[in-house]
Amino acid sequence: QDRLAIPWELSPIQQDIGCIQRGPLAIDVDATWREHIRFHATWDDRVQAEVDAMNQAAEEMSGYLREEIVGRSFRELMPSRDKMVQNQRARPLSMDFLSAAGTFEDIAIRRKDGFIRFVDLTVRQVSGGGSSLSLALFRDLTEKKRMERELITKHAELRNAFVELERNNAELKAMQETLVQAGKMAALGELAAGIAH
Repeated sequence: QDRLAIPWELSPIQQDIGCIQRGPLAIDVDATWREHIRFHATWDDRVQAEVDAMNQAAEEMSGYLREEIVGRSFRELMPSRDKMVQNQRARPLSMDFLSAAGTFEDIAIRRKDGFIRFVDLTVRQVSGGGSSLSLALFRDLTEKKRMERELITKHAELRNAFVELERNNAELKAMQETLVQAGKMAALGELAAGIAH
């Protein structure tokens, strides 16, 4: 009955919500609109992504006390884009990471004091009782990143010391060759003086 009957008097919002299709070329506009309303009725609840629990290590990592963050939005830990200029490899924490299970490396989170901290994020989806939950596990990389920076600095210092050592070694060899030549000349002079007498 509603096959291919697309009412053009739909509002722009109704036209942009997608369609529920029943079989080939049949669009149920009413069912599509009802699904749109149902989907968006719970949108804020689903997007809110509140922090439900937090352990002591997470408190230390984020700078928030458990009482301060539980019940607040996960967005509290999302850094602003302007803070991300310090590390181009890291990706800022976002809601997208909570939508699928996986492990994500070099994720930047914002501490309570505004400083950026780098973590590996592992997300697991847990469902039961008609609801689902995203379990986010952070592994602090701050110490690892500090050690990497220190290692890079030490490597550069070592490389510079090696170049300096090679230069000094080349100078020493040149001086040694000059001394050998001077010794040969002195010996030749003594020999010539001995023959002349």
